[in-house]
Amino acid sequence: MGLGGGLLNILLKYFLHGVSFSFLRLVLAIVWTIIAVALVFIGSIIGLIIGFLVLFYIIGGINAVLTDLIRGVSILKRIGKAC
Repeated sequence: MGLGGGLLNILLKYFLHGVSFSFLRLVLAIVWTIIAVALVFIGSIIGLIIGFLVLFYIIGGINAVLTDLIRGVSILKRIGKAC
């Protein structure tokens, strides 16, 4: 295949990554909401801060896993090379 096949393959990977990320983020947003509410009940401001930290780790983890699965790029290896 020529240039068109390669471009189509790249676009399909972007599409798959976006759809997968959106679906997993929706599912984990529901889980995060339950965790955040519990943390806020335990300790108001501290629980909210911890809840947002958990949210950031969830989003970063989802993106790293999907990038590794779909594109074959290991985020942890790239971080290790940068340090």
